[in-house]
Parts: sequence; structure tokens; C-alpha cells
Amino acid sequence: MMSRYFMRDTPLRFYERLMMAPPNYRQKGHGYVLKIEKYTPEKVDCEYCACFTGQPCPLSECGYLMERASAGTVTLRQLIADCFQPKRAVKLRKRLRTFMESSSGVFRNDLHQCRWLKWRSVHPNASDSLKAAVFLLTAYDELMDNVLPFVREDVISFESVRLRGIRAEQYAVYQAVKTIITGSDGITMDDLAYPELVGGEAFRLIVTALLLARYGEVVFVLKKGRQTDAV
Repeated sequence: MMSRYFMRDTPLRFYERLMMAPPNYRQKGHGYVLKIEKYTPEKVDCEYCACFTGQPCPLSECGYLMERASAGTVTLRQLIADCFQPKRAVKLRKRLRTFMESSSGVFRNDLHQCRWLKWRSVHPNASDSLKAAVFLLTAYDELMDNVLPFVREDVISFESVRLRGIRAEQYAVYQAVKTIITGSDGITMDDLAYPELVGGEAFRLIVTALLLARYGEVVFVLKKGRQTDAV
């Protein structure tokens, strides 16, 4: 019996799924719910850590940050401080503080959120790095059209990408996608520090994507935290 998806085994299959879905459709099974493994604060108390001495933690990085974040004992501000460590991001700290004080949501707009969640529902087992990359690609029509068709499993065929009609801000986002997937220096900490290189909207999206790639979807549900939490 012939499949109702004509583009099933082609790079255009994602767009066909979007076009075939009824407006406001919520797919059965996966839905739009972000499923995150949940820990309780009691289970992630520092007293259970092998390094616990009753004194300030001697470790430069917590090995259980993900579990603590899931339990709600870590704030988004603390994750940012861990991801963009002061020694590596001295020039960046001012922009990060402004980012934390912003009331803007995680996604660029409702369409961006809908696109990413639909893609994620079709690829629930994708790596956090790929989820972060697609989070950026689905933010802009041009990047989605030019790059998303070349997403394969946990890789992106960048050699096949031909960028057309993108603005400077979108090019910075594209370079961040390459950095997340390949580990290249397409975008650096120093680049993020300068608004003339990475605009405000692109900066907010890239910081969110970098956190998503490192810590997973828990970043979407964390509270921002107090200014006393170091950034």
C-alpha cells in the first residue's frame, strides 16, 4: 500500500509533515510535552556526594549539576555561570547579565516554538547537540529552508548547504550551529561578547542553544534565579 507521504525518504519529508498536519494539531503519543527525568531535592543533596566535607565544595565543576537542575535546586543563572566560566568569558559577562535580566521567552516567537516542538516529536531520541542545532535552524525561515533538509541522524551535511538570502544575524546563528555540531570555532566566546558581531536576538538564541546542547531540555523549565547567583 502506498504511503500518504510522497517525500517520505527525501530531505523534504519534514516540510511535508508540517504541511500535512492540521492547524493546532497535537500529535498523539509524543505531543508537545517536554519529558524530563525528575529528581527530588532530597535525592540530590550535597551530603550524598563523595566530595562532601561540610565545607564549601572544593570542586571547580559539580558533577551532578544536571540532576540538581532537574530537582529544581539549580537556577538558569547558575547553569550559565557553569557553562560560561569567568576565566573563559570575562568580556561576555556583561551581556550574560543583561540576558538574565531580560523578560524574553526561550523561543524567538510562537512559530519558532511550534516548528522545534514538531521536529522534536518526530525525533525524540535525537542528541542534545542536534536538538540545539535544530532549535537555532527553526528560528528563521531562511535557515530552515537552506539547512534543515540536510539534517541526517546526528549530523548535518554542511558541505551540501548553499546559503541564500540570509542576513548577517542569521549567518552568526548558522556559524553557531556548525560550532555545536562539529566543534569548530565558527563562533567563539569573544564573538558573543560584541553586539556588532552577534546581535541581541541572535545572542539570546545562541546562548540558549549552547545551554541546551550541554545540559539538555531541563534549561527550558528552570527559574532564572537571583542576581546573587554568580554570572
